[in-house]
Parts: sequence; C-alpha cells; structure tokens
Amino acid sequence: MCYPPHQYCQHHSCSSKGTLLDEISFSNASPVPRSTGQKDISMQDNHIHNTLQPPIICNTIQSIHPKVEQDFQQLVSKTEDKKRHDGLLSLLHRFHIIFDTTKHNIANTPINHVINTLPHSPPAQRSYPQPNIEEPMYKICQEFLKAGLISESCSPYAAPALFVKKSDGKNRLVSDYKKLNLVPRKDLSPLPNMEDTIQKL
Repeated sequence: MCYPPHQYCQHHSCSSKGTLLDEISFSNASPVPRSTGQKDISMQDNHIHNTLQPPIICNTIQSIHPKVEQDFQQLVSKTEDKKRHDGLLSLLHRFHIIFDTTKHNIANTPINHVINTLPHSPPAQRSYPQPNIEEPMYKICQEFLKAGLISESCSPYAAPALFVKKSDGKNRLVSDYKKLNLVPRKDLSPLPNMEDTIQKL
C-alpha cells in the first residue's frame, strides 16, 4: 500500500488586478477547474497561469512490518465508530515509520552538547565481570554499531556497560556513569519559594 494517497495541489490564477479567474481545490479526487464568469481577459496579462499542477505520484511502496500492523489493529480495535476507526488506522498507516519499534530509527541531530566540568582526571572504569552475558553484549553492540547509534572510540573516559531486564524479559543496554556524574559543574539556579508564590496569588 502506498501512503500518502495521490493528492492534487491547490492552485489559483489571478489577473494583474487581483481578480480570481479559476480555482482548483485540494482533494483526493481529480481537480476540476471552476470558472468565475470572467471572460474579457486582457491578452496583455501574459503572466496569467491557469494550467493544472501535475499530480503527486508515489512510485515507491512502503511496506509495513507485520508486528507494527498487529499493534495498529490492536490500538483501533476498541474504536466502535467505523469512520473514526478507519480514519485512525489510515493516520497510523501514513506515519507508520514513527511507530515502528522493530528497528532502530532514532533520529540523528546536528546539535553538539557540551558538559562543563570541574578540574579532574578522566574517570575510566573497568568493565564488570559478566561472562554469562558476554556474547549477547557483543551482539547488541554490533547491532548498535550497524544502526549508527554508537561509534567506536578511543576516549580516555570509560564507563562499564551492563544489562537491565525490561518488563518483557528482554535486555536493555545501559552504562554506569556514576563516576562521570561526579565531575560536571552544577548550574546553580535558585528555585522560587513556594510560600512566596502562593502569597502572590
């Protein structure tokens, strides 16, 4: 299935005096020009444009993962009104990439974040001895490298990684940044006193 469906662009044509000559509506149906009855159009208005815009054609088919489709059907199953049911399902299909949890699709950002630190030597911790999870740890690290979520580094900073169980029994990769959290410079910003705020009301 192809999302979004074919649509036509809205188009207006005007003369130099601002008179509306024709109009094309924006819909999923084929556009139909609607004349406003202005017939004495000056030939000197050579900038008048009353042709149709070409339709937006979708040449690629975006497949939806069966697991994602199953989640969508479960979400809309309790919607009894058929019109709302179909509308919600169509909306989910249109933006299915946003809801796809079967692959790593975290958006990249060009923003560089800076953490101001106190004078310190870079904290470098050894990895925890975890022989029973060494293989799945390597597997998920390779998966993250391939997806571009992490990158290889030779930084003097080092923090051990470990697994935390999710509610569904799967492993979540986390890093222990307790040592690193001791060196950032704290931003001191006094919070407003609650009693003073209440008295001002």
